[in-house]
Amino acid sequence: MNVGENTVTVRVDNSEQENCRWYSGSGIYRNVWLKRLPAVSVSAHNVVISTDISGVVTVEATVENNSTQSRTAKFSVVLSSTGGQPVSEEKTLQIAAKSSEKIKMTLNVATPKLWSFDEPNIYYADVKIDGASQLVRHIGFRKVEYDAENGFRLNGKNVLINGACVHHDNGLLGAAAPDAAEFHKVKMMKDAGFNLLRTSHNPPSETFLLACDMYGMMVIDEAFDGWRTAKTDHDYAELFDSLAVEDVKSMVIRDRHHPCIVAWSIGNEVIERKDIRVIHTAKMLKNAILEEDRTRPVTEALCAWDSDWEIYDPHADVLDIVGYNYMIFKHKSDHERDPKRVIWQTESYPKDAFNNYEIVKNNPYVIGDIVWTGLDYLGESGIGGWRYKSWTQGESWQNPQFPWHGAYCGDVDITGHRKPISYYRDILWNGDKAKSQIHLSVREPNGYIDSIKTTM
Repeated sequence: MNVGENTVTVRVDNSEQENCRWYSGSGIYRNVWLKRLPAVSVSAHNVVISTDISGVVTVEATVENNSTQSRTAKFSVVLSSTGGQPVSEEKTLQIAAKSSEKIKMTLNVATPKLWSFDEPNIYYADVKIDGASQLVRHIGFRKVEYDAENGFRLNGKNVLINGACVHHDNGLLGAAAPDAAEFHKVKMMKDAGFNLLRTSHNPPSETFLLACDMYGMMVIDEAFDGWRTAKTDHDYAELFDSLAVEDVKSMVIRDRHHPCIVAWSIGNEVIERKDIRVIHTAKMLKNAILEEDRTRPVTEALCAWDSDWEIYDPHADVLDIVGYNYMIFKHKSDHERDPKRVIWQTESYPKDAFNNYEIVKNNPYVIGDIVWTGLDYLGESGIGGWRYKSWTQGESWQNPQFPWHGAYCGDVDITGHRKPISYYRDILWNGDKAKSQIHLSVREPNGYIDSIKTTM
């Protein structure tokens, strides 16, 4: 049958900048695939694969018959790993014309190799119909546990989370996300000693998550920077009411099979935090996530720009793990008020590395510290830098900082070189496992050219 020609047209109008507090990019800057499926098929969003560390794998799928005739099809799943013996299961389906059939099957992997940041064992689930591969998923066997009494555990072992926030850009490449650049970014963060990345503040590329799977990097997958109240002109606030639930579900459906993801985040420093309706919004987004995945905790990055903090308790109660942006000094009084609350600091200043490490080490209800940021990024120009007193002062939201184009607050700079703080943090958190046990660096003496101001 001649189906004729199809034209896919993509038009981008980014003329009404700004639309983001950092460099968003414009156009198609991630991989895009147009997949042509046979009449009897299963699409990516219609397959859910869940695992248990005992080796049980549950596959739920919806097989569609888009033809005008009833069809018989063999649905099969083949599980494989590097050096392992493949495990498979198949079922035969009878599907009426222009309809679909749901299927559920269970496979068992004897003595599965668990996924962790030390040993990121990956399994591949090849979903086939009539012997033809239609979908391959990364999956892993791992167990995440957390509570205020015992802290965070991965596969039964206590873990102190040494995390970093990362933006989606690739430095000098801008928003372009070639596969090699995404893998390189994750490897830089792994080599710097981090064990978790927070995708601030939007879902990352699929390649980024594949790299985290393979390198053994835990991830907080974050959906939004803000909700209904805008932070910049033409940002996501214009779309929130019409698309937020659909978009957060889309993130979860796409990403839920990645073993690297240990939590979903629904937001960051939302402006309307003092509006009581924010609690309803948080519940709405959490419930949307739970409709698609009930295996991971939901978190959000909360903050306060004034003396109010305790008033956010009802908002925090919606969350499984409460994210604190620069507010970890409140941990003791918060724990006394709510002893069951589990906390991680979702953003912190690099200069506070030792203090934050001590808090996490000595208080099991504080499960980790996630620094702002792991890597320099484009946008929020000039933050995190050192400035001569004679230069323009203030932060990016106070004064233009041209010729700065990027934020200098990363442990690793925009060219991929580690800064002194990176070596310090690695030794602090990882001890004998740190890449370097000693590191020598230099600094310009204050007053050599001009007096030097260190920003926040």
